[in-house]
Amino acid sequence: MKKRLSIFLILYFVGFTIGILCTSLLKKVTQENTALLGIYLKNQNTESVLNVQVFGHLLKLRGKWFLFYFIGGMTPAGIVMVLAGCLWLGLLAGCLVTLFLMEYGVIGIFFCIGCGIPQIFFYLPSVLALFFLCSEMSLKFWRKSYRRKEGYKGYVFFMTSAALIFLLGIFLESYVSPNLLRVLFH
Repeated sequence: MKKRLSIFLILYFVGFTIGILCTSLLKKVTQENTALLGIYLKNQNTESVLNVQVFGHLLKLRGKWFLFYFIGGMTPAGIVMVLAGCLWLGLLAGCLVTLFLMEYGVIGIFFCIGCGIPQIFFYLPSVLALFFLCSEMSLKFWRKSYRRKEGYKGYVFFMTSAALIFLLGIFLESYVSPNLLRVLFH
């Protein structure tokens, strides 16, 4: 488990570095301000979007992703999906931090952290559990281990638990985070 966590972290930070470099190079090539954050944050502060709509939208987007990994974990491709997912999440985080840094300066890092609170406390453990479970189940195919019915039952049970924690993160991102962002950016 410790070895797998270190592999996940290495891939995450490689992706993070690539995200920083890509975003920085894109700014140098285009010679324009990104202004994407301003548009995003402006849309976050509008009162016309109902939290229920945000919840439904996030549930659809993130739920598909979760289901994709859940099913993929029962195939030999699951381990590849997990490794690519670590790299991808790192890339996205690197891009996001760089955008905040370019748009707001050093204080942008604190804004970036503020945008992730409180949902990160639920997303992080659930995604780590998802990656560990998915990789463990997928590795059984590669090791030619005997896959028993109890193994699948345990997989479904623990994935359901991770999904519930993930759902709590979506709930906080939809109902609590917009209010925190309004306070943070005003």
